[in-house]
Amino acid sequence: MNSTTPSVPQELLENLESLSVGKVCLIGKELSKDLFRKIPIFLRCFKDNLDKKTYLPPEFEMLLNSCNLILQKIVECRIIIDKKLNRSNEICSDYFIKQFSKGNCSPIKKSNALIGKEQEFDKNRIKLIKLSNALKWIDWQDTVIDPRNLKKPQAPLAVPK
Repeated sequence: MNSTTPSVPQELLENLESLSVGKVCLIGKELSKDLFRKIPIFLRCFKDNLDKKTYLPPEFEMLLNSCNLILQKIVECRIIIDKKLNRSNEICSDYFIKQFSKGNCSPIKKSNALIGKEQEFDKNRIKLIKLSNALKWIDWQDTVIDPRNLKKPQAPLAVPK
């Protein structure tokens, strides 16, 4: 498949309004996959151009237009889905505050037993870290103090007579 040809037929892209939400979602998914496939090619071509400081090949312009078309169609899919599902694009601040005040978005409530186990886990973790550091310190001292690890003394320099 050529990097500039679309993966979705043009007839489907022109009649997105008449399709069901499920089909529009599938087309949006295919367009996203197609875009993810084309972007590395686009970036590699762009990087090669920067390295060589030459003129861009004509395929680059076609690839750029193709990526732009795909992005426009993805946005169009999103708008169509939002229209058909009667959703708005933005959440107003009052609605957002109302959702948090109701407690729908509150964190999970933990039982006392779970909180106790988490505290015990943290205490044990700190103990293990301290023991590990102490063992590393003892190992380092053993390595440094052991006479077998000392460097051999150099022979005294012979003074020429």
